[in-house]
Amino acid sequence: MEFILPYTVSLLALGAISVGCTVWATRAGNPLPLVPARWTRWAFLGLGAAYLFNLSGWLDQPFQALLVVCILGWFLIEITYVWLAVRALSDGDFPLFPKYEPGDRSSQWPSSPRFIGLRQWLRSQGFNKLAHLQSHHGDQLLSQLYIFENQDKTIRINVLFLTNFRGVVTDCCEFISQTTEDVRLVTDNLFLPFGGFYPESWHVERKPWTRSINSLYQRHLARLDAAKSPTKPLTMDASDAIRLDTRLLEKLNLELGFLEYAEYEEGTRIRVSAAGRYRIWQEILTLSYFGWARSY
Repeated sequence: MEFILPYTVSLLALGAISVGCTVWATRAGNPLPLVPARWTRWAFLGLGAAYLFNLSGWLDQPFQALLVVCILGWFLIEITYVWLAVRALSDGDFPLFPKYEPGDRSSQWPSSPRFIGLRQWLRSQGFNKLAHLQSHHGDQLLSQLYIFENQDKTIRINVLFLTNFRGVVTDCCEFISQTTEDVRLVTDNLFLPFGGFYPESWHVERKPWTRSINSLYQRHLARLDAAKSPTKPLTMDASDAIRLDTRLLEKLNLELGFLEYAEYEEGTRIRVSAAGRYRIWQEILTLSYFGWARSY
């Protein structure tokens, strides 16, 4: 009893924290609680497996040794699963660079209090809507993209709405400015792994932990103040700019080996190369367990 009680209480506490954080993240559309959820799940499974092995007597080893082996075993299972998922994504027909088309009226700005507040903040800061675009995979809506611009046309904001398998919507924001020396400054809070390459003139800072649009905006303004040259107006049509950037990124990543052409039964198509899959695999793990994105 002296052995069982403390470990039972620990398992219950770890399980409750993991489930609670997962439910919070799912309902709120906020990916950050998933970081402690994964750590506590790891501890729960490792401790639970070691606990069962010790009680059953299947392995005649000290409990501490069983705990270490079980924790490392779960880590091996996790990284193998992520690698197989990345490989399946690469070989599937899921678009690596989504193609955006004009949005239809049936898909409107999400109506939750958080997103209403986001819309009000954009209006209060003088940002005007330029475009509403959508990305589909077959009949499935992948994402909605709203593009806004400030009054002097020096800052654009891409507000991206993603819908998970439960129908919960999550938002990501991206601030974009261009200097007179044609350096693009990008500040975003995307939590999705990319792993690829950006043009050398793009200075991208990814801050997935910053979920407040105002905090992200202040960080972008600080980067503009620290830039070596002033900003210039963004003159290209917003929809055309998105499509041009997509083609540019696809071409660049093919040239640098992140993407490659591969032969399939239905013909030739682009997939992520082995080196690219490793970069994505690595970023998924750092985002999942630390909330850290790769430096771009």
